[in-house]
Amino acid sequence: MRKCAWRCWLSIAILGFAAGCGRVPGAATGGGGSSPPSAQFSLTIRDTPPSNVSVLAFGIQVTGAVLQPGNVSLLSSGNSVQLELTQLQTEATLLSSLSVPAGNYTSLTVTFANPKLTILNSANSAIAGCAAGAVCQFTPLISPLSTTFSTGPNFPLTLLQSVPAGFELDLDLNSIIQLDLSLNLAAANAVTLTQLPAAQANSQLADLNDVRGTVQSVASNQFTMVQSNGTSLTVNANSSTLFVFPSSTCPANNFTCVAVGQLLETDLSLLGNGSLVAKLVELTQPPAVGSQIIQGTIVSLSGSPVTSLQLAAHDVQPNSSSVSAGNLVTVNLQNTATFQAATRNFTFPGGLSFASQADLITGQEIQVRVAGAVTPGTPPSFTTDQLILVPSQVTALVFTINLGAASFTINGLQPFFTNAIPTPINQITEQTSSQTIFENLATSNLTSLAAGNQISVEGWFFKTPSAPTPATMVTFKVRGRSILH
Repeated sequence: MRKCAWRCWLSIAILGFAAGCGRVPGAATGGGGSSPPSAQFSLTIRDTPPSNVSVLAFGIQVTGAVLQPGNVSLLSSGNSVQLELTQLQTEATLLSSLSVPAGNYTSLTVTFANPKLTILNSANSAIAGCAAGAVCQFTPLISPLSTTFSTGPNFPLTLLQSVPAGFELDLDLNSIIQLDLSLNLAAANAVTLTQLPAAQANSQLADLNDVRGTVQSVASNQFTMVQSNGTSLTVNANSSTLFVFPSSTCPANNFTCVAVGQLLETDLSLLGNGSLVAKLVELTQPPAVGSQIIQGTIVSLSGSPVTSLQLAAHDVQPNSSSVSAGNLVTVNLQNTATFQAATRNFTFPGGLSFASQADLITGQEIQVRVAGAVTPGTPPSFTTDQLILVPSQVTALVFTINLGAASFTINGLQPFFTNAIPTPINQITEQTSSQTIFENLATSNLTSLAAGNQISVEGWFFKTPSAPTPATMVTFKVRGRSILH
């Protein structure tokens, strides 16, 4: 088989920190006039998927990010951060943001551990013990565990108080992933570091969209939420924050709707000073004692109408030992299960539906609520009484463009789509609108695209059997990657 083509971007932003500015929980600050100057570090990560095997879930821990001299850890309290990379094709996620001593540094070492893969082997033969056509979960070997940057244009590095700086760490998994699916961080061009444009302390450094968490506390125009990996985030709201709460739940539809125990989907701005400001706050689940929500991609469907499905779990709220990110789980549907879409205040065109079992299709990203208990097994299983459609992320090639219809089609999809049962998906229609975000492209509209462009798209995935393509994505974001020749 060909080596997997997958790239991850770990952005390490090194920011000047002014005392008294807001910050992400865990950030350390000086305590008085004698405190040394400090600089703010903010870490984010994104990825791109492979070929021949479809990576349905990819979990890995960042166990260290350390500047020398001084063993200055960039991870809050020295904690490791658990990541699920398949949800980072169009979005970045925050690893940590905390202040460190300003000064001179000679190297940066980043350490990883505990990779976990769930794959669909679409090759014609077994790979690493995974049979052709099978979905397998395993723990690949990784060697070495860390990579160090100490030369080139980036080091030695001088951090000055109130002088922002930034770097991007590029993990090219096309080089890292070997033929046996082991991971080699020492492979040629596997990991590179480049400088990012400077950011002002009070301006946006990065977009952090699709950030999910359970509200732990609420203050004045501020709330704290905990992600499934245990990371606690303090989020500020302002007059520009958009709230999306059902009128039946909270007619006010403003900050007063935020309450302890809610599961929220948020779009955040990470500022140069390390603070987080909410652009959008959407309620996906009200407070419910003992309720567990699992988000993942539909891998397969069973029954006509559908009575059960297999889900590759990407996020579990709250975290538990029964199901974790990366698990393949069987979900049985109650006859009275409800269906809805988390819209993020996005306008959907007519003719698209997510209202019943008939609207399910392989590749949809959904949240399901566990009704009752999880039954242990391989895979574990449970019954759901609620399914919520949330944005999926796909990396593929532009095939055709229809400027008049504000749409385009993509092909060159992962085998996960093209081999889907009962409906193979060789092309997807991408329906854009004035709300669609175009990122990393020459212009902020469809004129930036041409056939053969490699892009990542994010949006709501609808089954459209009577349309030219079997699936249509209401496109929230288009992110440019490269042009293939």
